[in-house]
Amino acid sequence: MSPAMIPITYDALVELTVGRGVPSRAAAELAVRTTLAMLGQLLTDDEAAFLARRLAPELARLLERSEADVDVDERAQVVLRVLGESVDEDARRLLVRVLPAELARHLEPVVYGEPEPHRPPSGHTLADGRPGSRRPLSEAGARRDT
Repeated sequence: MSPAMIPITYDALVELTVGRGVPSRAAAELAVRTTLAMLGQLLTDDEAAFLARRLAPELARLLERSEADVDVDERAQVVLRVLGESVDEDARRLLVRVLPAELARHLEPVVYGEPEPHRPPSGHTLADGRPGSRRPLSEAGARRDT
C-alpha cells in the first residue's frame, strides 16, 4: 500500500454505501458484511491476507472464511464500487482478477466522458425571438372557410 493511502474504516465504508443509494444504515451494514464474506470465500489465503493488510482491521476480520451461502445483490455491487475506489491499485487488480467478470466490473473506476457541447437549436424558437412561423402574425390574414 502506498504510504499516503489510509485504509477505509468499517463506518466509512457503510456511510459511503448508504450515500450511493442503499436505503438504510442497517441494509448497508448487511451489504458490507455479506460482500466481504463473499470476497473471503473467493480469495485464497494469501490473497485474503494481501487484501486484509490494505483494509482497516474491522473490515479485514470480515474477510475470514465463512461457510454461509452469500447472495450477491445490487447492494453488494454498491459495496464493490466503494471498495474499488477505496483500496490501492494492487488490491483492486487482485479483486478484479479473482472475482467473476459480472462482479469485477463494479470495481473499475467510473470514467465519465466529456459532455456534449451545447448547440443552439436550429430553426425558429422563442429564444431566437422567432416563434415557429416564418411570417409575422401581423401579416396573417383571416382564414375563410369556403
